[in-house]
Amino acid sequence: MMRLHLIVASGALLLALSCSFAGQPPSAPAPAPRSRLGFQARAALADSPLVAAEFEQVMFEYFGTLAEPQFLLLEAWQESGFDPNGSPLAGARPASDSLGAPPGAILDDNRRAWARELVAIESGTVLKLGPWSRRRLMSRSWTELAAKREFLEPTEFKRRATNFFVDRYPDLSEAAQMYLPNCARCHGREGAGDGPMSRRLFPKPRNYQYGLFKFAAVEGGSKPRRSDLVRTLVHGLPGSAMPSFRGTSLAELSALVDYVRYLSIRGEVEALLLDEWQSYDLLPREAALELYSMIWERWLAASERAYLVQAPPREESPEHLALGAAVFHEEARGNCMSCHGDEGRGDGPKALMQGEDGFSYALLRDEWGEFILPRDLTSGIFRGGRRPEDLYLRIHCGIPGTPMSALGASFDGAGQALLSEEEKWALVAYVLSLSGF
Repeated sequence: MMRLHLIVASGALLLALSCSFAGQPPSAPAPAPRSRLGFQARAALADSPLVAAEFEQVMFEYFGTLAEPQFLLLEAWQESGFDPNGSPLAGARPASDSLGAPPGAILDDNRRAWARELVAIESGTVLKLGPWSRRRLMSRSWTELAAKREFLEPTEFKRRATNFFVDRYPDLSEAAQMYLPNCARCHGREGAGDGPMSRRLFPKPRNYQYGLFKFAAVEGGSKPRRSDLVRTLVHGLPGSAMPSFRGTSLAELSALVDYVRYLSIRGEVEALLLDEWQSYDLLPREAALELYSMIWERWLAASERAYLVQAPPREESPEHLALGAAVFHEEARGNCMSCHGDEGRGDGPKALMQGEDGFSYALLRDEWGEFILPRDLTSGIFRGGRRPEDLYLRIHCGIPGTPMSALGASFDGAGQALLSEEEKWALVAYVLSLSGF
């Protein structure tokens, strides 16, 4: 006699087939699916297999797997309709989880990105469409839709086919497939910054698992907005190996950001669970919900910490530049020269040490433990952008994970802001003048 058991585990369906015959014991049930742990967790739990098994099961329940990612939906989300697994074009995201572009702009961009396909649908030559390179899931879905053509009214098929492209927004599984060929060789499959190319690169690729992202228009070391990460994908990071993905559609860029955020939240939850177990002997199931909720709250609060830069002043007078130079060099004000050097070449006394062998050695490290060099401001290469507004954000908000502090959150002994708006803009003008802009 054959029995089918349908097991539901945190939104994922596991079809377990067990067979038993008269007089014979039933076969062992299929093992519960688990989520592969990161390197640090595997190493720390090597001598605790039962705890490791619980870690893997909890991580699966909250995150699915890297190939089939799925966020666990909190009760509060279900009541509000928020679903980070769903398409924001279908209203599955709140305003606080902004796309970085209005839904209408993404729909218009889809019409641009898939113009050839839409023309083919209009002309009735859909059999020539697909498959699409590196879009296996999309190609499969289109093949299934195209197979229904002869069973549908022409107008109904045309409507469905048009919506297939106009409403396209890759889910997390498809985003994972886009991430692997485009991002994993540097950032690693799990987002730990340990891809096969990472050893050859300086600066090192970002490790998402710390939950820190350098270039964001937010205050107080907040999580970045999704729009901040989309901007990084569009513009790349000049002076590093991070390229621009400007030719990619807004929908696919936003979906890649969804997956990067997934890797970041997954990695940070795993690290915090490991710390709870090592510090307090707290098992992962006891701490997972609180930590998961806390990290998600920080991501969803990013828009509340956004800093909107006002238009820069048009003043370019010698007095304005002189004020910026004073802020740059004075220890009690900007103190920029201590890292960037007197001439802004990235060779300040806090940044480099002259060795007895005549070579210079880096002194500064980032939160990831890597040696870093302050920007050579004379080069004109600014990773977060070289517009005056971009430099203002770096000065005001700092660069999280690095020694570059947020001067906008710095105060003097009397509790007054260390720099006025005029002084910050003067500093921007002076920095740009060092590079000839």
